[in-house]
This record gives sequence, structure tokens and C-alpha cells, in this order.
Amino acid sequence: MDFLIQQIIEKLQNLPETAIKEFLELVNILECKYQNSEQIPVSEVEDNPELLLNLKNAITYYQNGISCLQSQDYQQAITEFNHALDINPNFAEAYYSRGKSRQKLNDKLNAIEDFQIAARLFCENNLAEELTNWTPFELGESNREEAIYHLLKYLSSQSSYDEKRLAASAIYKLAKNFKKSCELAIPHLLDNLSEPAPQVRQYVLKALSTINLPNNVLPKIQVIAENDSKEYNRNIAQSILEKFNHNQH
Repeated sequence: MDFLIQQIIEKLQNLPETAIKEFLELVNILECKYQNSEQIPVSEVEDNPELLLNLKNAITYYQNGISCLQSQDYQQAITEFNHALDINPNFAEAYYSRGKSRQKLNDKLNAIEDFQIAARLFCENNLAEELTNWTPFELGESNREEAIYHLLKYLSSQSSYDEKRLAASAIYKLAKNFKKSCELAIPHLLDNLSEPAPQVRQYVLKALSTINLPNNVLPKIQVIAENDSKEYNRNIAQSILEKFNHNQH
């Protein structure tokens, strides 16, 4: 079977190296079909142009979709990604890119579903590092615990106000299912309570409101509750203090 796979790779050697892992998943179909054969004639594969065409088409549709996405033809991009997924329903990158296309068309619910499927497939295949380049919004909608670790960089001083706001919002969403892991973000969130942008402080406070906070952070929350320039931030901070006090009794 290894020899057979090598033959298929050679047939598709004109594809980019990064695409190889995608059509290898499709080769699993072939492996299952012939798993009881002791020896597989190469001629059988060479004489099966439909199989080779399908393997290549999954990548071709995906690449076409990426081109459409880059040229802002989002509806056509979705069509191309649909074709790729019809051939390979486990094509994580196609789900992710279709999600981006749907997001551009304000189809938020379907975009979120695609991001969640893509994140699950990446993590199930031990490719969680693929989440590294996801935006804070995409990470927040992934519903994956692994996303929390990739969000921390967006709370750093080098990030833009918008990245910090979206990262804090993502922590808020993920804390609903992964509260304990989100405690890792507490120091990073606290660092952003002094940001001049009031919406950054707002989403940081919302995130902190969902996490179990240690006693030593309360003075910082108290300062916000008493002195923040925006009433909505003072209200959120006050609700955090009231919740903490209630839990202590």
C-alpha cells in the first residue's frame, strides 16, 4: 500500500507540497477498499482515471475557492469549497475557508459551524497548531479549548485595540465551556484594564465576569467600578464585585 500511495503522489507531483496531506486523506478510501489484498497492481490504479481525477479535483476545487475568496467573489468561493467537501468531507481547510467566505457574506451562523468543524478536524488530527493563524473572532467561535492558548498573544501590548477587544470577547465565549482553562488568561486580561479604549475594558470585564477570580485581583476591579469614565464599565465591574462577595457567603 505504501508503494501504491507513492505512485499516486508521483501522479499528482504537480500539486503544491502543502496539498499532499489533503489528498492523502482521500487515499484512505482506497486503502479501505483494498485492505484485504496482499498485493495491489499499480496498473489497477493507473487504469482508474476517475479515482485519480477525484483526488486531484478535491485540491483543485479548494485552490479555486481560495482564488475566489482572495478576489472577494465569496459566493463562488463557497461553491468551490462545497465541491471539495463533496469529495472529501474531512477537508479541514475547506471548512475553514468556507467559513471565512460565509462570514464575509454575513452568514454568521453557518460560518461559526464551519469554524467549529474545521477546528475539531485540526485537533483530532493532531494539527492544533493550525489554529495559530486564526483571527480572535474565529478562535472564539471554534468552541475548542485549544483556542484559548492561541488567544493570549492577541491580548499582548503589541496587538491592536480591535484584536484585544475580539480576544477578550473570545475568552468570554469560551469560558462558558472551558472556565478552568480560561483562568490562564486572567493576568493578560488584567493588563488590558488600563487600555484607553473603553470597549477593550468592557470586553475584558465581561471575560473576567465569567471566570473564578482570586482575591488579589479585586482591588483592580474596584478601581474600575469607582473611576471608569464609562458607566457601562463601572456597572460590569460592580457586578463582578457583587458576585464575588455573594460567593463568599
